Amino acid sequence: MMKVNRCGAILILLLFFIGGCAAEDSLSGSAEIAKDALEEKGYKVVSFVNESSWELTEKWVNSIPGDQEWRVQPVPSDKFIGKQIERITFEVQSHPLNNRFDKVNVTVFLYERKVIGGLSYPVPDYDGAPYSLDGE
Repeated sequence: MMKVNRCGAILILLLFFIGGCAAEDSLSGSAEIAKDALEEKGYKVVSFVNESSWELTEKWVNSIPGDQEWRVQPVPSDKFIGKQIERITFEVQSHPLNNRFDKVNVTVFLYERKVIGGLSYPVPDYDGAPYSLDGE
């Protein structure tokens, strides 16, 4: 009887573990869009880092980090002031910055589920202005 209970407990733990892994592997629709865009550029997505969404403000764009971020975007910030911008970050390989850095993260900017730009930066050596999505 004790053997059956132990086996049952192991089976239940295994199911929780498998279920937990499956939940971690699922991405939001926006993250899937960002991942697909990166893979189309030839970048290998290693792992999902995080996802956030916030309203772009003129105050942010005029701050030091905001100005540095928007200087490397292919679109002007004024088109997106007052709009919700999604930011999805992944660790990638096969990126131009991988020629100089072992670990590179990219953050893809989405507006209304369309890629409008993004950033790339080395990790953990990120102590300056970010690079464009393509490492420029």
